[in-house]
Amino acid sequence: MARIKPNTDEAEVTEKPEVAPEKPEVPKLEAVAEVKRGTEKRLQSGRLKLAEQVVVMRHIHFTNDVTVEDIESPEYWTHVGHTITANDRFTGTTDDGTRLIEGVILACGKQYAIAKVLQEYRLDAVPERHGKQNFKAEYAGAYDKWRVIRIADNEVMRAGFQAQREAVRWIDSHEQALRR
Repeated sequence: MARIKPNTDEAEVTEKPEVAPEKPEVPKLEAVAEVKRGTEKRLQSGRLKLAEQVVVMRHIHFTNDVTVEDIESPEYWTHVGHTITANDRFTGTTDDGTRLIEGVILACGKQYAIAKVLQEYRLDAVPERHGKQNFKAEYAGAYDKWRVIRIADNEVMRAGFQAQREAVRWIDSHEQALRR
């Protein structure tokens, strides 16, 4: 390539310098550290598992008089401490079906467990019936559950209902049948 020098008639011949191909820019060490720090906040694939493979869910039949303080007491779990493990979850209902309790086992040993109750739900009670009542629904324990009793002679008409609302529904339908 020729170029004319200023204020002269001479031509200067210069060769075009070879341009080196551009190298990709290598991130500096600080930038690499930033990238690594950013991935710590992301969920890694090895940490995602099916709940059935990791969590054990247990169901408990609580007595009617159990309290949250009882359940969270390590002594409450004395007879079953050897069968449960930390992070087991539990859900359970009282015998009369009026409460639902959910929780988690935080730590355990052979004769104790430390549990935390996460939720306690009070299930809707059946509203009181008005008017002449010939029957009543009452809870009779773990075996008979809810039963219907005729008030006139305290005769058990039917037993084995799982919930109070089932017994009341039976009373309503039975009274309708008697009126026909």
